[in-house]
Amino acid sequence: MPAAAITDRLRSARLGHALLQAAPGCALEVGRVAGPAVVVGPAGYPGAEVPLCQHRGAIVQALATGSLAAYARGLGLQGLGGSLYLRALVPAGADLGTGVIAVDRPPDRCLVVATTLCPHRAARAARDAQTIPPPTAGGQAQEVLVDLRVEAFHDAELGTTVLSWAHRPHPAVALQVEEAVRAAAAACLVEELLLETGAS
Repeated sequence: MPAAAITDRLRSARLGHALLQAAPGCALEVGRVAGPAVVVGPAGYPGAEVPLCQHRGAIVQALATGSLAAYARGLGLQGLGGSLYLRALVPAGADLGTGVIAVDRPPDRCLVVATTLCPHRAARAARDAQTIPPPTAGGQAQEVLVDLRVEAFHDAELGTTVLSWAHRPHPAVALQVEEAVRAAAAACLVEELLLETGAS
């Protein structure tokens, strides 16, 4: 398999793992085309065969060796089958597009994005995308926007950063926040591509 394809699969595995940790209720299907597959998920997830700790270990081993085969072995997927694939399993309505996942944490609603950028670059990309909506007319909507909280969590071992936007759900601002977070996710992806090509 070409080096670029290996890098892309491992990037998907790293980002998938980051989202599993940040978004309870999600899982990751990893398998081989026309071959076996396993479900990676947290304890208690229906049908989960591979715990998060085992998945992390497989990624770390693959990163250390630069081998996708090491990742497959770590999940018990060595042997028959075609190319390796990864597919996110998210609850209905949780995938908002552009890599944004919605998580309900009553009384808050949280939108999360995973990136391979360091926290500084991720925060800069999000800021440049103007991810915090400006105040809107109406006192009630204004209070909701003030309650918008942005956080970043960096996993140095996997080289991933999760950005999260938490706010009290309200129809006056929900779509506005979703659009802002999608813009942030797109900005992070562009920054990743610029780094890969040496243009940043």
